[in-house]
Amino acid sequence: MIIRIPLWWRSVCRIREGLGEGVGRWFDDNIRRMLSDGRNTLFWHDNWVGDTPLRCKFPCLFDLAVSKECTVEDMCRAGWEVGGGGWEWRGRLLAWEEDSVKECSALLSNVVLQVNAHDSWRCLLDLHMVTRSGKLIAFLPIMVTLWIGHW
Repeated sequence: MIIRIPLWWRSVCRIREGLGEGVGRWFDDNIRRMLSDGRNTLFWHDNWVGDTPLRCKFPCLFDLAVSKECTVEDMCRAGWEVGGGGWEWRGRLLAWEEDSVKECSALLSNVVLQVNAHDSWRCLLDLHMVTRSGKLIAFLPIMVTLWIGHW
């Protein structure tokens, strides 16, 4: 059985990677990762703390990191404080790179994981659509929730 995905759906799915026409940083600008237990949020890649993903805020640390696909939960459990076990590097850090670790660790010092709740996505847009019957529905948040709820 061959399942055909509509062309428009492929375009929607490419928004997260910023690959659609005129998309730019649409996903990063309009969708936020809401952290709870940290199990489904990628530490380096997802935009979960601050305005940008940590891989963009600390590109040198990301390049040196052994585990680039770890979750927030993994890093927290291993220890993301300075000297913690979550920081594994491909080589020895230079002094300024160690300062970046301190800066990143300080950014994470107030993060508390909620073990009884799951991570989720939140759409910052509030777009609505009027149906033929005149009913006003919240369209984009529902569509985005359905679409990214599978990650």
